[in-house]
Amino acid sequence: MAMCPKLMMGQMVKTETSTGNDDDGNEWDDIKSTVRQFPYTDNEGLVYDFDISNPVTVLEQFLTDDIINLIVEETNRYARQDISNNIPKQRSFMRQWIDCTSGEIKQFLGILIVMGMCPLPQIRFYWSNDTMFKNDFIKQAMKRERFEMLLRCLHFHNNEEAVGEEPRMKKLQNLQVMLNDRFKAVRIPGETVVIDETMVPWRGRLNFRQYLPDKSHKYGVKIYKLCSPDGYTCKFKIYVGKGDITSGKGHKQKIMLHLIHDFLGHGRLLYADNYYNSVELAEALLKRKTYLCGTLRKDLKSNPKTVISKKLKKGEVYAQENKQGVKVISWVDKRRVNLISTRPEDGDNLLPSKKTNRNKRTNHET
Repeated sequence: MAMCPKLMMGQMVKTETSTGNDDDGNEWDDIKSTVRQFPYTDNEGLVYDFDISNPVTVLEQFLTDDIINLIVEETNRYARQDISNNIPKQRSFMRQWIDCTSGEIKQFLGILIVMGMCPLPQIRFYWSNDTMFKNDFIKQAMKRERFEMLLRCLHFHNNEEAVGEEPRMKKLQNLQVMLNDRFKAVRIPGETVVIDETMVPWRGRLNFRQYLPDKSHKYGVKIYKLCSPDGYTCKFKIYVGKGDITSGKGHKQKIMLHLIHDFLGHGRLLYADNYYNSVELAEALLKRKTYLCGTLRKDLKSNPKTVISKKLKKGEVYAQENKQGVKVISWVDKRRVNLISTRPEDGDNLLPSKKTNRNKRTNHET
């Protein structure tokens, strides 16, 4: 999960400041550091006590009976629909279908977890008698024919229901909503949260499969996530491309506001990378008592031109602030880095970082 890192500087060099208007009418001036107007007011931590040392107890906080019952109901419904619409062939294992139970679904999900930790080329290998492949845990938990039945019929939504506002998400929408409700109900995030995206690898047929050349897994399902710095997922959103409620113009700001919506108004600090950040987003979050900090792309129209175009030498930093309290900072070390921040205490001064480089010289940070 990407976070805005501390900036390490080799030397402190003061630069001159200036005042002016940008093309969009925004007035930019010298930075005036102040105290925070919106203190953190939420109650961080677990909402109720449970044994966090027991993995099963922790899993049950998220994979609740309501979610298991949803899977049981919709899997059985789909199996009956499938058998009714497509009469199984003589040797098809679907002729032996009987409705699954919550216990079976828990066993099925447990098998999937084990398969993820011990991947094999084909599913049938887990039930093989060959000592090179066989997995006694899986063999004892469920027969292969029953596992393949459940895998074929696994469902989270009634196919006969009307399509919602995101047609491509209709089969997963119920599960996404229920999981997000649990993430929010179990733990309240602290003062600092982070937004970024992750890729679930997938090269099969899927109409919202994404291609991200900069990711280690280039093909797959793109998921946006709001997380705490220690990695807890507060909320997630599966991106389905065309037809997504956040797609179209202003997509980056839409997804940010969608994810952090339930956590606004409490004086939180949101970290994000330059894919999301902009002056408009920073101003929108300030209106909702939320601060923003992170890297910034240099080619955005709303950026202050005097900061972005300022010629700087290695070790120099230059910054300006608009009337809304948005600060844009440009700094040069090995390369130029542009930052955006709405934290009142942030400025353009460089302070010792208490860290040394390979030559045992003290570095600095903004």
